[in-house]
Amino acid sequence: MQVESIIAWASSELHRIVGYRCAYPQSLKKYSLASRAATEVLVKSGTEQLITNLEMLEKLYLKDNVYLCGGQVTMADIVVATTLIQAEWVGFSFRMWPKVFKWLKLIEQVVEFWEDVHKTHTDYVNELKEALD
Repeated sequence: MQVESIIAWASSELHRIVGYRCAYPQSLKKYSLASRAATEVLVKSGTEQLITNLEMLEKLYLKDNVYLCGGQVTMADIVVATTLIQAEWVGFSFRMWPKVFKWLKLIEQVVEFWEDVHKTHTDYVNELKEALD
C-alpha cells in the first residue's frame, strides 16, 4: 500500500511542483505566465514547495532506508526519481539533501533500464551545462 501511495503522490503533487511550478515555466515557454514577474513568483513558490518535499524524503522516507519503501527498489523509487530529475533542467542540485542525492545516484545505477529511458533527459541536461560553461 505504501508503494501505491507514494506513486500517487509523485504523479500528482510532486509532479505539479517540480514540473509546473519549477522546471516547465523556466524551460518551456508555453508554461511561462503572462509576465516575467508572475513566472518568478510561481517558480519561487514551487522551489519552496520542492525543498519542503525534499526535506520530507530526507528525514522521513530515507532516514533509515536505502529506498523509499524499505530495503529494495520499487516502482515508487523510479516514479519519484523520474519526477525529481526534471528539476535538473533548470540547474537544481540535490546535494543539500545527501540522502536524496545518494538515493538518486543509486536509482540510476540499479534500475537496468534507467539510462535508456532517460537518455533524452541526460542529453538535455548536458546541453544546458555546456551552454553555461
